Amino acid sequence: MEFRRVLFRSGHPLIVHVQSSDAARYWVDHIPSYAERLMQAFWPGPLTLVLHTSGRPPDTVTGGHDTIALRVPRQPVMQQVLRCLADLTADSTVGIAAPSANLFGRVSPTTADHVVADIGAVLRDGDVILDGGPCSIGVESTIVDCTDEFPRMLRPGSVAWSSIETAGDVALGNASDVNAPGNLPTHYAPRAKVVLRNELNVEHSELTGSVGLIALADVQTPDGIVRLLEPSTIQEYARDLYGALREADARNVESIVAILPTGDGLAEAIRDRLEKAARSRDRKSTRLNSSH
Repeated sequence: MEFRRVLFRSGHPLIVHVQSSDAARYWVDHIPSYAERLMQAFWPGPLTLVLHTSGRPPDTVTGGHDTIALRVPRQPVMQQVLRCLADLTADSTVGIAAPSANLFGRVSPTTADHVVADIGAVLRDGDVILDGGPCSIGVESTIVDCTDEFPRMLRPGSVAWSSIETAGDVALGNASDVNAPGNLPTHYAPRAKVVLRNELNVEHSELTGSVGLIALADVQTPDGIVRLLEPSTIQEYARDLYGALREADARNVESIVAILPTGDGLAEAIRDRLEKAARSRDRKSTRLNSSH
């Protein structure tokens, strides 16, 4: 119960996973026509829609807000869990409010081994970890605010903004101030300092101690630099990014140089996560300095 109270005080909502669009309708007050089209185009899949709540979800799920974040997952094990839960409860609208399976402030997990490393020590007898294999996409879902006349973007993911406009048959609205799940920088930050570059340049005063490099495979690794990730494609970059950030911590790398990819969709999602990781370290330093 203490964990539930902390979630509510933080004002941070969770994504509710349901097995179908019909189940999602139970949890919301109204679904705009463009959101219906997005459901049809991208569910099941890596798209989360934020809608006005029906009032049924508790504050521990919504973070005390009048909105709810919903997604129909494509992952086969999660689909099976939702079906089994619906059968056990005789309720096809049942949902699972679930954050990433890691301790708050740690890099998001993308494998069962990451989960064990983060929360294995706090699991109790009878707790289980369902291993559905490594995450196929790697970065979290695209989140779209559907509480207004036009959709507004809250978090980039593999579903690109242009695809949202095309499938929803609607233009994007202005920036949204809706509180969305997974938008805290601490979700993406390793212990190492993250330094962002558009091209390789490791000669910089921000770099201290051992230095790691995250970049596409066509970027050569300078002498003395630890290569953390060298993907051949944007898809590989997104899939293996969090594993590389965790490896940096495991190898006690003090600074990470990340070469930002160009493009939309997954490339934009990668930039978003790395930019938040870089800002998170700056905020941690500010908090530490202000405490003295």
